[in-house]
Amino acid sequence: MRGNRTVDTMEPMPEAVLWERFDLICADAEARRDLALQAARAERDWAMQSVQAWKAFRRVQAIAQARFEAKVKAANELCELTCQAAEEALNKALDEPFEPDA
Repeated sequence: MRGNRTVDTMEPMPEAVLWERFDLICADAEARRDLALQAARAERDWAMQSVQAWKAFRRVQAIAQARFEAKVKAANELCELTCQAAEEALNKALDEPFEPDA
């Protein structure tokens, strides 16, 4: 004889949407950073490996590397600032009392 089976379903916590928003914002910031790094790397590599007959090759290499490093730093800083702002918004929202829809 088969008995009645009940399956407990887990309802998402009301805060889940806040965490999901945080996750999406940070994932987007990281993806944008990765694209910026890829573009910066391509620019640097083109200048350093170019078939151009640079007359001041060491200077070209130096400025290409310096530009790359500045772009990496800027991309990382923007990513961090974006995620920090999202974290602050998440913490603020989590600290507010939950008011279910009536």
